[in-house]
This record gives sequence, C-alpha cells and structure tokens, in this order.
Amino acid sequence: MFDQNMTKESMKLVLESIRLANKDKEEFLDLTSFMLSKGTTMNLKLGDFTLDYISIDISKGKSANNEANPFQFDPLKIKPIVINREAMDTPEGYSGDFVRYVFQRYDKNTTSPVNAEYLISEEAAIKIVIRLEDVEEFEDFIFGEDRKIVIRINRFRNNSDRTVGLLNIDNGAVTGYTLELPRGTDFECQSTCTDVLKAENLCKRILRGTYRFEITTWSNNANYINRSLRISDVPGRTGILMHRGVNARIWSYGCILAMRNDPTNDNDNTTAAQRANTISDSENFCIEIVNYVNRRKDEIRNAYGIQDVEMILIITEENELND
Repeated sequence: MFDQNMTKESMKLVLESIRLANKDKEEFLDLTSFMLSKGTTMNLKLGDFTLDYISIDISKGKSANNEANPFQFDPLKIKPIVINREAMDTPEGYSGDFVRYVFQRYDKNTTSPVNAEYLISEEAAIKIVIRLEDVEEFEDFIFGEDRKIVIRINRFRNNSDRTVGLLNIDNGAVTGYTLELPRGTDFECQSTCTDVLKAENLCKRILRGTYRFEITTWSNNANYINRSLRISDVPGRTGILMHRGVNARIWSYGCILAMRNDPTNDNDNTTAAQRANTISDSENFCIEIVNYVNRRKDEIRNAYGIQDVEMILIITEENELND
C-alpha cells in the first residue's frame, strides 16, 4: 500500500492476483493491500512472454468518511473479468502505439433494499498501460483461454491416402477426429487442389499453423451453411471448411472432415458399412460443433461483455506417424 515506485515483483503480483482470480472464477478481487500504488517498468516477464513496457496505477477504496482519520478507506474491490480497453496517447519519452486497460472500482452497497453486495463505481480502481503489440499475450495471461474458442487438431497418422488427427475443442468440451488429404511439401500444401490433381491423388492437406474460423453462413453447397466452419487466411487456398465427410480423397479439396469415431483403420476400399463413421454420423458431429460454438460465443459475450469473440484453430503435427 502507498507504494509510489512499485518493483517488478509487486507489479507481477498484482497481475498474478487478477489471473488467479479469473482462473478460480472469483466474482470479486480485493486489492486493498495495493491501494495508492503505481509504477512503470520494462521487460516484465509473465509466463512464457515478456511485456516490453507496462505501467500500473492503482487507486484507493471509497473514503470511509471518518473525520478522525481522513485516510481511512473502504476495501478496494474489482471484478477481475470486467475490463475496458481504450486507445491512448503514447507516453512521454516513448514511441509506438499503446493501450490502457481500466478495472472499475466496486463499492459496498449501502442502499436499501440491498439487491447486490457491491455496486460499480464511476471511479477507476486500476489503470494498466501496455504496448498495443502485446495485447493478445497480455489478455491470454490475464484471462487464459476463457474468452476464446480454441479448436486444436493434432495430426497423428498419415499415409498416401489421408491424414488422421485428434480434434479437441476448449480442452475437452467437444472431442473427436479429423480426416484430411495426405501430407505434402510446404509448396504442395499451399497449391490449389484442382480437379486434375484430385483425379491423380496429388492434392495435399493445408499447412499446419494457427488460423481464425467462423461458422459458415454462405457456401455454394447449401449443406454446409450453419453446418460447418469456415477457416480463414489459409496460405495458397480459399474456401477451406471443416465439414462432414468420411473419405478425404472423395470429400476434400483441402477441407478438414470432422467425425466422432477414430477412422484410422478405414481405407479407400472400406465399404460404407465398414467405416468407423457414416456420412450422417459425421454431419451430426459437425452440427454438434457448430451448436457448441454458437452457445459458447453467447456465454463469453455475456460473461465478459465483449461482442467479437476470438475463435482460433490450431493445427499441429506432434509425433505424427507415417504408415
């Protein structure tokens, strides 16, 4: 308290407290021990990344109106998930773009009847300034992935006909498998899959990496509208979706086929009755994914007060085996 030159350790402790409160889903966080403290530092390490610049300015709780002790304040409370991000001028002596985060103060409710224990104040409790380029990593540290929808695909087997992957959405909320075209060179994975290449089984899967996605709202194939995901900014490819299908050579021009059951033992000669998934099974699974994404978007919007929910697809190839 009353620390006008916060050390890196103190600043990190404040941020760690906010992060842990969010992790534990605490509604309020008491920062009274940090009241009237502020500081600026460079190269503050948080987890796996380092903030190039950060400034923290912590205010005080509401005045207790104690005439005998004018420096007596109520506890300083914030809601750790409620934060406002705003543009700001570049701090004096620095260059580049910066943003300011503001946590509002919550005061004890003294009204009658009491409908809520604490009410939001017009006063800011904490102001945090960082570089614009550090926003994504900073918010990941403070909020984890709770404000995102993250789909992970880890490719674990491939042969000349297909690639099989494990699909995991939001740490197990939805799990399943994927089929893609065979592995190729980076050049082949960025080349358009034409009908000629398709006929000769020369089309390859898309590159591993991190992509944005959205629910498909338009397509030349009406069966994919609101029943698939559209993947953005795929190098060398357009129109890449995650959709239904049970045979990559037939159903994919680079798209990802999603299914509930492991298709590892399927091959081009496997009959429909022998496959691990039917077309109907795969379609129902894709609809389940879309329904989850829609539901989770609403939950995130309501919980965090944000409109644009970040949705990410991460494709990896850890320990991939060649059959």
